[in-house]
Amino acid sequence: MPAHIGSSRSPARPKPPDWIECKARIAEIARRHNAVFVDFNIPSEITTNDDNYWDPLHYRLPIAERIVADIEEAMATGQDDSDGNYRYLAGPAAGTASPTPE
Repeated sequence: MPAHIGSSRSPARPKPPDWIECKARIAEIARRHNAVFVDFNIPSEITTNDDNYWDPLHYRLPIAERIVADIEEAMATGQDDSDGNYRYLAGPAAGTASPTPE
């Protein structure tokens, strides 16, 4: 989820090794299960705009709708967002079989 840049879970704060390791392990699990893993918790126009949030962790409804659309785009392209709002960390490449729900 895209936490606000001012949050203690801020994407702009230096990541301790365990945070980086956690994302790597989740990506590996996603790959084994042919699941999509999209990371929105990065510095972006979403996470740096105060108006996008109710508080540091809860984003507003238009952002939620945008995230849904971005996930659909990530699943269709199998690539990072060209605007830098998310990173595609795991899942099938574009044009391959869709992941199956578990």
